Formats: sequence, C-alpha cells, structure tokens
Amino acid sequence: MNTLNNKEEIKLKKHLLFILALVVMFAAFATSASAATSVTIKKISSSPSHQLFLKSDGTVWARGLNSKGQLGDGTTLDRKNPIQIPGLTSIIDIVAGDSFSMFLASNGDLFTVGDNQLGQLGIGKADPFLSTPAIILQGVSSIATVDGSQGLALKDGNLYQWGDRTGGSPGLGMPRYNYFYPINVQYPVKFTAIKREFLLAENGDLYEFTLDKKDFNKIPVSNVKEIFSSHSDTFLLLNDGSVFHRKPDGKDFTIFSSLKDIVEISMGSSHFLARDKKGDVWSWGDNTLGQVGIGKISESVNSPTKVLSNATMISTNQFASFAITNDNTIYVSGSLLILNGTAFKNHKFTKWLSPSAFGLEGSVPMEENPPKTGNGDTPKPDSLKLTDIKGHWAEKNIQALLELGIVKGFSNQTFQPNAKVTREEFVKMLVESLKLEKTTTTSIFKDVPETRWSNPFIATAIEHGILSPDEIGDTFSPTALITRFEMAVAVGRALGLTGQADLYFSDEALITTNRELVSATVESKIINGFPDGTFRPSSLTTRAEAVTVIIRLLHYTSLVEFKD
Repeated sequence: MNTLNNKEEIKLKKHLLFILALVVMFAAFATSASAATSVTIKKISSSPSHQLFLKSDGTVWARGLNSKGQLGDGTTLDRKNPIQIPGLTSIIDIVAGDSFSMFLASNGDLFTVGDNQLGQLGIGKADPFLSTPAIILQGVSSIATVDGSQGLALKDGNLYQWGDRTGGSPGLGMPRYNYFYPINVQYPVKFTAIKREFLLAENGDLYEFTLDKKDFNKIPVSNVKEIFSSHSDTFLLLNDGSVFHRKPDGKDFTIFSSLKDIVEISMGSSHFLARDKKGDVWSWGDNTLGQVGIGKISESVNSPTKVLSNATMISTNQFASFAITNDNTIYVSGSLLILNGTAFKNHKFTKWLSPSAFGLEGSVPMEENPPKTGNGDTPKPDSLKLTDIKGHWAEKNIQALLELGIVKGFSNQTFQPNAKVTREEFVKMLVESLKLEKTTTTSIFKDVPETRWSNPFIATAIEHGILSPDEIGDTFSPTALITRFEMAVAVGRALGLTGQADLYFSDEALITTNRELVSATVESKIINGFPDGTFRPSSLTTRAEAVTVIIRLLHYTSLVEFKD
C-alpha cells in the first residue's frame, strides 16, 4: 500500500511539474508578446507656441514656432507638422518651457535647447539661443520648469535650479538675478520628484520652497505618490488613491472628493483635466476659450464633466487641453497657435494629429515583415498596386526602385512617399543599390543585435566604410530618422567621393564635420541645396527624397538611367 502511494505521489509530482512548466512557458510568451507591442505616444508637453511629443521608443518629436530653436532640429524653421528631433534617443521625460525645451535621457543626461536670454538653458553663458540640444547635467532623475523660464532638476536627490529669478521665481532667499548654469541648493533631505516649487522626499513627505524663505517648508501631507501643480492650483495624489487640493489663495491642502480612481491631473492657467483608471477624461474650470472641451464656450465649468473616453494621457498648456487615446490619436480643445499668427480654436475635443503624423500608420514595412499571399509566397515589389504614388513628383523614381527591388511598399498597399526615413532603412537602400555582398558578421553597435532585420545591412555598411563606428560611437540608433547631413556623408563614403571642404550655403556654418563629403555629394549633384541658398543639414528626409537620392547615385555610377 505504501509502495502504491509512493508511485501515485511521484506521478502527481510529475503532473505538477508539467503544469508548472506550462505556466512558465505561458508567462514567458505573455512577456514576449507584451514586449512586442507597438510604439505609442507616451507624453505631450506644451507651451503656447510649441509642443513636444515623447514616444515609447525614446524618440522625441516637436512642432510649432521655432524662432529660438526650441524644436531642437538645428534650425529656426517653424514646423506645422511634428518632426523627430535628431540625436535624441532613450528619452524618458520632456518639458516645454517658454521658447525652450528640456529632455531627460534614461542614463540621466539632461539636454536643453532654445531661448537662453534669461539663462534658462543652463549652459553657463548668455548665448541668445541654441537650436541643437546640449547636455548640461548628468545623473539627473527628475526635471521641471517654473513659469516657463526657470529650469529645475534633481541630481543625487539634490535640487538644482537655473534661469530667470528676477520675477519672484522659487529660490532660497538668494539675490534675484539670473543663473546661467545649474546651482546646487543644499538641503539634508533627499528628493525623488519635483513639480514646480514642490518636491517629494523619499519617504513620501512633501516640501515647498519659495523666494522669501531661506529653508524648505514641509507640507503637512504624507504618503504622497505624485504632484500636479501649475502657477494657480496644486493637486496631490496619495498612495491610497485619494486626491488633495490647494487653491491659489490657500495655505492648506484639503481633500478633493469630486472624482474617484484618478491616475493623472493636468492644469492650464485656470482649467483642469483629470484621467481615471478607465481612461475617462474629466474637465472643469475656465472655459472662455473652450479649453474645457464641453462643446460650447462659457465663463467657467464648475464641476468635473466627462469629455472623452479611452485616453492614455492628458496634458494642458495655458489655453488648450490635450489627450491621447489608445489608438495614438491626439485630441485638442481650446486655443492653440498653429503657425503664421493663425490659431486652432475649438470648444470640444477634436482630432488634431493622427498616428501617421508620427510614423505610426499601423502598417508594417515589408522590409521588416513581408506579408504572405494565400500560397505562402512573398509578393514581388512590382506586383503591389500602390495607391499613393500616382501623380507624386517622385513617382517615376519610386517606380524605378520598386522594379529594381531596392525599395518596397507597405502591407496596406501604400508607399507613403512623404513619411520619414530611418537610418537603418537608408543604409539598406545604399547596400542594396550598390549590390554589396552582405557580410555574415554581426554589427558592433550595441543597439543592433544579430536578430534585428537591419543587422546584415548595417554590418555590411561598416565593412565597406559607409558607417564609421569611431565617429558614431557604440550605438547606431537604427530607428532614428536620418538627416540630410547624415545621408550626404553616407553617400559620399559609399561612392568614395573626395572634394574640398568649401561650401557656399547660407547655413554652411552648421556643417562642422565631414564638410568635404557633403561638398562632394553636392558637386556630384546627388544631393542639392534649396532655392533659398540653404542646405538644411538637420532636416529630415522623406521616402520620396531618399529614393531620388538613390536614383541619382545609380545614375552617377552609370547603373541606371537618371529619371529625376
């Protein structure tokens, strides 16, 4: 009897081990599936003049006015539609101030760009502005701005501040003048988060600092999870899910019980948004510009009103409200400056930017994951009936490269000629067009693993001297959008072009390296300047423009007839 029980026990243990293995396999599959989810827009930060958009892949996009270089694209050109900011990768937070921007990378690097007349860039000098992001601090964990003209950061739990201090901005009783570099404000408490003048300590205690006090003021509220603050009101989200509120003229925080299960709050000048766990968006406050989004203009909306569902994020600036829904569509209500003095005005939440504005069309490039036909074969490029190239200025060039198999369409039968090109996509075009034998080695870049579809093309480009790891570093940022400068350098190296470093563009001072390669590609008529005499090295490249460059390259090498 005991022997039989032992056998049954062994059998039961085997069954349990088998079930446990299934559970582990399912968990691994679920984790893998989660990791494979598509890129989303995580955050919006907006001033009245420009907007920043953070994507889940760590890239940052920007649109709006750019007279002070606040969009960070290396130019002062205003942008109606979002463009990716070159050179920024692995970004985890963004802040849009008045005509300047801040970006925090996952490794703690803090970048600033834009207007610097008040020292708000923290670069240590009073340059009027910068149009390319510069690192001002490392090891940073949290960033914020006050009234759009002062920068704040936490490093090693300590507060750093810089920028405008002449108008009563936060401080510690120090003289009211501008700081052109980050000043360390010493205090024995270590902080984990900052929002305007409020700082969150490691133990959940809340502190406030003001100009007329020489020390931090501890707020009698504990277990704070997150701070939401504007120049008018402040809300606190506690770990137990409760929300506390302090009015502009108030001294104490009181319970705010109008809403339940709130996960996010955002405030404009005098209007408010809240998002709950279900994704419902609630809005209230000043509505003279329609910023509450209830469908009509009014003096104010006194109680929270539901205005949108399925939201994943909310944001505000002084005069407008924003929300991102779970399909990556951005909605806006209120008054939003577009360009040339014109404004977008609406008193209800209206679709403003679609996923395609950020390269999130929902279709998969055939270069990465070719669709299969009914018999399991991959369609040939020229068998696709592309629906969006007829009548396009680059139609003949696109058709030529389709026939050569150098480029392909998308699975939804589009080519998307006006979409931007990534670095890895352009490298593939170069390698394919020059018929270079692909290497079997793995790229030495840390962010291009052997399993990535572009690895053989990038490794081949390194082997043939098209890409220079000594110059680029140990990361390639394959999904970053390629600039005109990067494209010119890659083409010049691919063709072995040589030339003088003489350039005659009005913005040639922006080209500080590899000038001879840029000059040679221009002299070879592979990449041209613009009619206004500029080269625009930091401008991004569309698929149609990249195709045209490849056609010119093939014409230069006498491999195909030039069809530009």
